Amino acid sequence: MLASVPSMLSKRAVAMTRSFAGAVDLTKPFSERLAEARHQALVGGGEKRIASQHKRGKLTARERIELLVDKGSFREYDQLKAHRCVHFGMEKQNYPGDGVVTGH
Repeated sequence: MLASVPSMLSKRAVAMTRSFAGAVDLTKPFSERLAEARHQALVGGGEKRIASQHKRGKLTARERIELLVDKGSFREYDQLKAHRCVHFGMEKQNYPGDGVVTGH
């Protein structure tokens, strides 16, 4: 008769499950912050600036891209990119995506 060998897998699996459950709770605030940052990037300089563009008969860059390409085909990059410049008062002017829409 063969002797059974104790397995460490079950103990590790339980430990991993507990740590993963904790990680899910930790990422929830991050996902909320990410959603807020993406919303801020889509708003660009703010609702007031978008309204100003529309008042002058212009579209925003994202609105123009939406008209040019097939729905769902444009993949935007660097939407949340920010500069690190602190000279000439630039630290006060920080727009998500640095005010540029890039993608393909």
